Amino acid sequence: MTSSKNNLNAHTGMGAVVLAALALPGVWHDAHAETAPEDGVIALKFLHYQDSQPGLQRVAVEAPSIYVLLPLSPHWSAEGSGVIDSVSGATPRWHTAISSASKMHEKRVAGDVKVTHYGERSSMALGVSRSTEHDYRSNGASFDASLSSEDNNTTGNFGLGLSSDTINPANHLVHNQHKHSVEM
Repeated sequence: MTSSKNNLNAHTGMGAVVLAALALPGVWHDAHAETAPEDGVIALKFLHYQDSQPGLQRVAVEAPSIYVLLPLSPHWSAEGSGVIDSVSGATPRWHTAISSASKMHEKRVAGDVKVTHYGERSSMALGVSRSTEHDYRSNGASFDASLSSEDNNTTGNFGLGLSSDTINPANHLVHNQHKHSVEM
């Protein structure tokens, strides 16, 4: 998440950002055996975080999310998630001058979809994701695979993630800057 016109410094908002990120579906996920799930899952989460000090409610985070897992056949499944996080409050410009706090509000909408094929001792998955906020847009794609030995005592995993981001910060220091990432 990015901050509004005034930078969200590490001491005031990073805990909120980390909590919001951990609340995202897909950040925490269960390991699956090499068989497709038999039952579907619908999970709803709601995160609320409040940071305050006497006389000042500094940061509030709310993040409702949904996760859906659908078995499609004995060898296929699809899953997806969506979240809308909202961060708002006052961000002090200086540690000693709380009265100079400014207001900020951020809203991010994110989602992802993944389709997985399950073999006898293997699985392969393709996924896409998108995240948007007023000054940052991210699109991603992923591929992951796993292969277990015949005795199922050893499993090898491989993953590849690609993302393409566009940055338009509110302070206008840059315009339509791009960031591309590759993860393995």
